[in-house]
Amino acid sequence: MLLAIDNNGWTFIHLAADLRELEIFEGIFNWSKGNLTSEEVNKLFLATNNDGRNVFNMAADFCELEVFQGIFNCAKGYLTSEEVNKFLLAIK
Repeated sequence: MLLAIDNNGWTFIHLAADLRELEIFEGIFNWSKGNLTSEEVNKLFLATNNDGRNVFNMAADFCELEVFQGIFNCAKGYLTSEEVNKFLLAIK
């Protein structure tokens, strides 16, 4: 269920990011850490929706630095430096 993808290609982590409430995102993220393997959490951060957008792209679109920074801080423990750089450089 946690890894389910809806018709738009969204996972629950996309939905949490779309809420634009850092506390909600962090709560969902912290809960998922206890219920998913590190590899599964990594896949959630790397997952793209049907538009090719990941949670970093979505957070950047909000133009809310606090939300973007919070998502970035959550992801740092699960993504390699190369993965983080790839997604940061792809943000438009």
